[in-house]
Amino acid sequence: MSFPIQVFPAAETFGRLIVSTGGSRPLKRLGTKTLIDLFKTYSLLWLRGFDLDPDGFVRFTNRFDTDFMGYSGGAYMRDTIGGNKTLLSVTGSRQFFAVPFHGEMYYTKAGRRSCGFTA
Repeated sequence: MSFPIQVFPAAETFGRLIVSTGGSRPLKRLGTKTLIDLFKTYSLLWLRGFDLDPDGFVRFTNRFDTDFMGYSGGAYMRDTIGGNKTLLSVTGSRQFFAVPFHGEMYYTKAGRRSCGFTA
């Protein structure tokens, strides 16, 4: 069975938007190696139209790493989702706007190259 997706440029110089065109599809059907190769090539991947709940999002991100940092400080009041300190809302319960696209916790001096996920 084929997996209908479309891939579009996300910006002029980097990034790709990957859209499920066959209705809501689970992310587990996208191959890990394919996604890693796309990430290495384009540095940023946006995934849209895939069937995903918080537990599924954690399973998806754990395909690439399992050592995610909990939120530590920053300019926004972020809420955790389902008690998972590494899974955060984009608005929080105390603000009325989505957090703009940004480098997640780049200010922490974690000392390693990181990969952030957003849905």
